[in-house]
Amino acid sequence: MDIAFAGSTSIKKVLPVLALDLTHNGMALASGTNAMQSWKRLIVLADSEEKDNLRSAMLAYCKFNTYAMVRIYKVMERF
Repeated sequence: MDIAFAGSTSIKKVLPVLALDLTHNGMALASGTNAMQSWKRLIVLADSEEKDNLRSAMLAYCKFNTYAMVRIYKVMERF
């Protein structure tokens, strides 16, 4: 484990070290905690613009994290 990970293996700690060009900054959802809270809200909301926006934000967050994991894997593959 790299000291720059600050003792964590979370995407939020590993990504800035291994893929400097990727960041959660500016995303509507920027943490796993936010995503979990948003999911709880999403499943009880009636169909609405708010629900559509929340769903879109969650999909963007999941898409980003999936891509982030691929990038981390590609870096780790070299070792």
